Amino acid sequence: MTGSVGTELARCCVCGTTGRTLARRPPWAIVQCPVCGLRFTSPRPDAAARRQLYDDPRYHGSGGTLRRRGAPPSWLTRIWTDGRLAELRSAAPAPAAVLEIGAGSGEFAIAAAALGHRLTAVEPSQPVAARLRAAGIAVVADLADAPPGPVDVVCCWDTLEHLSDPVTVLRDVRARLGPGGVLLLTVPAADSVPARLLGGRWWGLKPEQHLWHFTETTVRLVAARAGLVVTRVHRGPARRAVLVRPDALVAVVRPLPDPDPDPAGSGGPHGHTTTMEGTG
Repeated sequence: MTGSVGTELARCCVCGTTGRTLARRPPWAIVQCPVCGLRFTSPRPDAAARRQLYDDPRYHGSGGTLRRRGAPPSWLTRIWTDGRLAELRSAAPAPAAVLEIGAGSGEFAIAAAALGHRLTAVEPSQPVAARLRAAGIAVVADLADAPPGPVDVVCCWDTLEHLSDPVTVLRDVRARLGPGGVLLLTVPAADSVPARLLGGRWWGLKPEQHLWHFTETTVRLVAARAGLVVTRVHRGPARRAVLVRPDALVAVVRPLPDPDPDPAGSGGPHGHTTTMEGTG
């Protein structure tokens, strides 16, 4: 992202607090919530700047996420796609109802659909969305426009760090998951060895794109705030879904059970509560 861009201040999606500055990379800064320890970018690109970034073909080309028409995917993209399909197979056999939030290159969505999965992609990038529609895949620009579910698997491959409010999105995910449903996700891990050794030079920092900088602890925290629980964590670089990425984390996430309803039906402070409230 170059030139003058719009910026906005952010608050912790878990606690609603402003952060203490850890590092500056003007016009951005990396801050940390003093309550829960979640790190995030503030100031960060505003919604208009983010839309401009993801609609720019140069972003996809430079990131290797949108290949030229007719060009084969890179060997690493093929391996990541195969690894993510393996994660999907372990979560649900085909045909399953799959919702992918953030389609990246589109390779995973196209491959999963070819295996018989009923796939819907949430992808705001117009170039990627056009490619998916040309492949016969249902695409919406916003999660609110996706079919209400239930779905068997939700996939967030390197997406959570880009979302303006991960807790709100994960609450929506929880509401859409059917019985036995599972969320599969990958994120760059700010507590990985490369991140700790390289500090501000870590290639996964990218404050112009990554709004949140997760550790394993804060992935678990954000999931819990949304009514979900991380049941399994895998670290790169041996996992095929994140091969040669020593800073990557793969998580398997499931819904927490709803609390038992108030037997007396009082609806008072000790009655039934739900994890699906909006964020404050």
